[in-house]
Amino acid sequence: MIISESFIYLELHKTGCTYTRDIPLQVKALNPIAVGKHNVIEELPGEKKHETPSKIIFGNIRNPWDWYVSLWAFGCMKKGGLYKKFPDNIDYSSLTGWKEMLRRIRDNELINTQKEKLYAKAADPEEFKTWLKIVLNRKASLGEGYKQSEISKEVGLMTYRYLKMYTKNGVKAVQKFKTLQDAKDHDFTNTLLKFTIRNENINEDLLKHALDIHVDQSELLKILDESKKRTNSSKRKKYTHYYDEESIELVRKKEKLIIDKYNYTYD
Repeated sequence: MIISESFIYLELHKTGCTYTRDIPLQVKALNPIAVGKHNVIEELPGEKKHETPSKIIFGNIRNPWDWYVSLWAFGCMKKGGLYKKFPDNIDYSSLTGWKEMLRRIRDNELINTQKEKLYAKAADPEEFKTWLKIVLNRKASLGEGYKQSEISKEVGLMTYRYLKMYTKNGVKAVQKFKTLQDAKDHDFTNTLLKFTIRNENINEDLLKHALDIHVDQSELLKILDESKKRTNSSKRKKYTHYYDEESIELVRKKEKLIIDKYNYTYD
């Protein structure tokens, strides 16, 4: 996250946050401080926590259909936390491997995930769709509590992360939700966000909210003109290359909260 005297910027994975965070860091008058990356508000340094109510909090959002392709394609580059946590095939030569097999059977997960095959080709829509179904149908444990949460039956990984990062006490709250309506109600009454930056319009939205974060628009425009549009981006085709009707509807169902709230469409 980025902390300044006037705002806190939170970084939701694969929403253009690497590019976005570099912009305020170049405005010296803000006295910005980078504190980790992708961390939640509860991880603020102790001396900074009492300042939270007085600061504007904002973060990024992205079309969910595009988000999943970006997340998967980043893994195809052997990068990202999800790629590292995605379960490998079982090693049957060890007792640990056999115990893991029994756990996966018990928890209704795939025994052999074929991880390297799933992440082999960033242009392959079939592997993407297979990966997407594994993630959203909860067929693998991803190491961040998503599969184990009751709400994962109704919301996708993107909404799960969104609620953890962008709502008050989100880390604990996501483990208590039973229904999509529970999640919606919590987001409505406990959102941390004053505004959001759309991945599709990062520069425009930053300029629109320049005064909110106490940045002179002319100075911000100069920084934007000199900045590269994308950093830390994944190599892949346009997201519509990867979907069929079944996978389109799967994302529409599991990311309904974000799709409805931000009026995203598949196009």
